[in-house]
Amino acid sequence: MRNFSIPQLEFSTWYKWENRNQYPLKKYPGVYLISISVRNNLEGNKPQFKEVVYIGMTNSQGGLAGRWNQFNSSIRGKNRHSGGNTIYKEKGYYENWEEWLYVAAMGVECNVKKPKEEDYMKMGCVAFLEYEAFAKYYSEAGSHTKYNKK
Repeated sequence: MRNFSIPQLEFSTWYKWENRNQYPLKKYPGVYLISISVRNNLEGNKPQFKEVVYIGMTNSQGGLAGRWNQFNSSIRGKNRHSGGNTIYKEKGYYENWEEWLYVAAMGVECNVKKPKEEDYMKMGCVAFLEYEAFAKYYSEAGSHTKYNKK
């Protein structure tokens, strides 16, 4: 399986949080970026790391959509997602925010429920891609994301 290559890190455009389920690869594992902005026009734009406040990933059977649902519960006061809990502690209940929440993602198509050799390689790539995103963020911002635990 050494012929397998790691996918190029490339995120979708921003989706307004309420439109996150429009992301076509939401049922797969992947890496995602979260932005909180007073501007309501990020949707449809390519993400810039300077806009990012949180980087996350999932390899769970629920895919990105499942992880985002956990995040969504946390920004509404239910303890389901570490990053969402951290944001909730600072900003409170999501519906009371003055800012807009956005998500961009890179889904990786694979079979998490009945994985074969290539699926395991792809899930490993998801973990690698998350760390690549952290490295790129750090390279551009010179610091860590605001809401990821260090």
